[in-house]
Amino acid sequence: MKRSISLLLIPGITAGQVYAEPPTELNTVVVSATRSEQASVPTSANISVITAQDIERSGARNVTELLRGRSGIQVSDLYGDGSGGAVFDMRGFGATAGSNTLILIDGRRLNNAADIATPDVTTIALKNIERIEVIEGSAGTLFGNQAVGGVINIITRRPQEFHADMDLTLGSYDS
Repeated sequence: MKRSISLLLIPGITAGQVYAEPPTELNTVVVSATRSEQASVPTSANISVITAQDIERSGARNVTELLRGRSGIQVSDLYGDGSGGAVFDMRGFGATAGSNTLILIDGRRLNNAADIATPDVTTIALKNIERIEVIEGSAGTLFGNQAVGGVINIITRRPQEFHADMDLTLGSYDS
């Protein structure tokens, strides 16, 4: 069995020298969805932000009540008592509004693509919301399916410490 050892000799370099090349600076690369560089993203949509201060001043008890007062959003209660199951309709989709208005929490979908059930946003405490971004118009289609009518993105606050809350409500008609 023969073994061979190959030795590569580089002229001008001895065992004690370290070959270092000056660092090369690379050009900045801008990646955008439009395939071309743009200074700002032009949209044909109305983008509005509901801040934490706006939420505190609104007097709303839940997200459904808060969004009910916004222009461009029609809210339909499935049960009629405001307890949940509200459908948010943007751009007049009517009966199919639940599958044409995308609801996000911190950029993650609440709408389930497998069925047409609307997400229940009444379980999100208003005090945990930093802001709500509402995108109306055709720019919502950049988010994919279920965003033809528009997008409602609920941004939550970062938790500072552990805490627990309890709410008690009373009503009539055996509730």
